[in-house]
Amino acid sequence: METIRKGNYVILVVDTDLVADDAIMTFKAKLTDIIATDEKDIILDFGNVRAVSSSGIGKILLLYKKLKEKKGSMGFVNLHPQIAELFDKLMFLDLFTVYASANDIPAR
Repeated sequence: METIRKGNYVILVVDTDLVADDAIMTFKAKLTDIIATDEKDIILDFGNVRAVSSSGIGKILLLYKKLKEKKGSMGFVNLHPQIAELFDKLMFLDLFTVYASANDIPAR
């Protein structure tokens, strides 16, 4: 997983499905490291993600809570239609800003 900076945002490019325990733990560790550096605005690029398990959903919510405690925000970009449908059912779209592409992310 690589990180890209765009303005005040750190974009974490998630390069695998969040289904297997090792992938989920790698995701959690990388995002925890980013949060520990006092980054407050994080966008998860899910262009390579086609599946997310309940454990993966739990980690996303856990890390979202940590960011909110620091007055930060989390968003998503490049959601696959199946993931967007899942997030809609889970009402994630009420919690997170979703961008269609990296070009839509404001450079603030």
